[in-house]
Amino acid sequence: MSYTQRKALAGEIAKRCVEQGYTEKSPEFVPCIKAETEGEIARRRRASAREDMAAANEVDVTCRPFFGAIRCN
Repeated sequence: MSYTQRKALAGEIAKRCVEQGYTEKSPEFVPCIKAETEGEIARRRRASAREDMAAANEVDVTCRPFFGAIRCN
């Protein structure tokens, strides 16, 4: 992840906390940032695991002409 992407993500996380009603000066803001960051990491790990499982389950399909039709296996 590039610096620009990280900066954008940090802004999104801060925005989520503000939308929940925390201001940057409130004592709950930092714990909110930490919780949202941990949640984002967990979501990305789950997505990565799903992608890995999908890739492992991919089946190669080969199609060939067979007496005027196409057969795939």
